[in-house]
Amino acid sequence: MQTRYDWPADWPAYGIAALAALLLAAQPFNPAFAHGELDAEHLEEFHLHLDDYEAEVEELVGEIRAVADARARGDDTGPAVGELMEHWEEAGVHAAIETRASVTYPDIWQTLAAFRQAVEEERGTQAVETAADELEAALWQGYGALRLAASRVEN
Repeated sequence: MQTRYDWPADWPAYGIAALAALLLAAQPFNPAFAHGELDAEHLEEFHLHLDDYEAEVEELVGEIRAVADARARGDDTGPAVGELMEHWEEAGVHAAIETRASVTYPDIWQTLAAFRQAVEEERGTQAVETAADELEAALWQGYGALRLAASRVEN
């Protein structure tokens, strides 16, 4: 006998997704951010700071390349990865992406964690290069999403 409702085999995934959506919808208007207080005025005028954000992304990419190159040479890169993460957390582009281009924000953190893991677990040079490339791409996608958001701001 067939039941009235045929649930898909992966119905728990749908339940989890629905619960996550409900929890996100219930978030307060001013959520707490991972890196502390934000300059509200700066974020309101984020579209005026795109050049600054681009420069920050370029600096971060330079740091990523330096770590990957050092790792390829066999140098100790542990402190450099920690400094890269601190630089990301303190950068204005971080707060702007988190608040104005949030769809790209998790990808940046995931690729940053993957890069750190590749370096710290002393994976092969190719694995570190791949993780570096993915992190760079995620940062540029975040910046691109900021540019798109800025193009929709009414002055």
